[in-house]
Amino acid sequence: MLLFRPYRVGDLITVQGFNGVVKEIQIFTTVLMTPDNRTIIIPNSAITSGAIENLSSAGTRVLETLVPIDPHEDMEKVRRIFEEVAKKSPGFLAELPITAPVLDLSPTATVLGFRYSVTPDLYLDAQAYAKEAVRKRFHAEGISGEHEP
Repeated sequence: MLLFRPYRVGDLITVQGFNGVVKEIQIFTTVLMTPDNRTIIIPNSAITSGAIENLSSAGTRVLETLVPIDPHEDMEKVRRIFEEVAKKSPGFLAELPITAPVLDLSPTATVLGFRYSVTPDLYLDAQAYAKEAVRKRFHAEGISGEHEP
């Protein structure tokens, strides 16, 4: 691990089924801190023999939240709400676009993919924020989610 450097201290990685921030890279082990504050110690031999996903290497993460809305709702109003929510999000990167493409259509819902970019270190905070903030705004604005046929 000391020569082959697929990650650095501070990077958010997924390895061997664990997701966390790299706290230490030692000779024989790597120490991760999970989002729920568990310390995971993984042998470097196990890491080098498997896949490593470095979620910090690109410098940005695209957050996508799938949002089903009633097919009769005003999609432009929904997209304005998404934009307002994104701009207040932890780690929001204003230089990259906010999008909400239609991902699925059915008689009971139009599913939008609410997407915006955030800094990798605040991805999990932004994910939780987006879900709660969209729900609150929809409730306040009277916007319906998926409806029963």
